[in-house]
Amino acid sequence: MSDQNQYFDLWDDMQIPGRSVLGTPVGGDRWIDPSQFADGEVVEHWVPMTFEVIHPGSMLDYSMAHMGVPVVNQRAADVLERTCGDQVQLIEVTVSGQIEPFFIANALRTVECVDEQRSQSVALWTEEDGQPAKIGRYRSIFGLKIDPIRVPPELDLFRVARWTVALIASDRLKRAMEGANLIGPKFIPV
Repeated sequence: MSDQNQYFDLWDDMQIPGRSVLGTPVGGDRWIDPSQFADGEVVEHWVPMTFEVIHPGSMLDYSMAHMGVPVVNQRAADVLERTCGDQVQLIEVTVSGQIEPFFIANALRTVECVDEQRSQSVALWTEEDGQPAKIGRYRSIFGLKIDPIRVPPELDLFRVARWTVALIASDRLKRAMEGANLIGPKFIPV
């Protein structure tokens, strides 16, 4: 048995039959920028948020809304809170047509951990791309692999620095979610 932790890119399973799909959050009559939930920082929200259901069906315990915003029900929030503690901010939201509370699961850490040699393909933004604010960030990554040695061993949920579309779960979090029989999470080894 290796003493090195295993990690997984955490998605939702789009293959679940009859599942619902969530859109972008709105606050009152304003669209809320979903990218703020991928920065690895506490989000200060000022208005209640609602997610519209863009494809009706059964709600999952764990799903991803527009732009990969993780949305969880109370059961999943409890697992995240027990396993991740202060590594995650749970922001209560409303899902149209649902009575029970839901939460955005906002990971509060980013880690510089891409293993560029083991990843299938990695491209960075450069000066030639004409996007000065993005220079040095990852433009694309296919077949993401991370270097587990660069991840603090106590981290169970985090975003990948410079490629924050990736939400990474530890093996400990994976086992906790599976042990709770949560419907929706999909774990892709990285």
